[in-house]
Amino acid sequence: MEQDSGSPDTVVLDGSPNVTEG
Repeated sequence: MEQDSGSPDTVVLDGSPNVTEG
């Protein structure tokens, strides 16, 4: 986890949640 807390597995460098769970 980079700077995103509560994200699936991978997080975009931008800090936005990846589109894998949606």
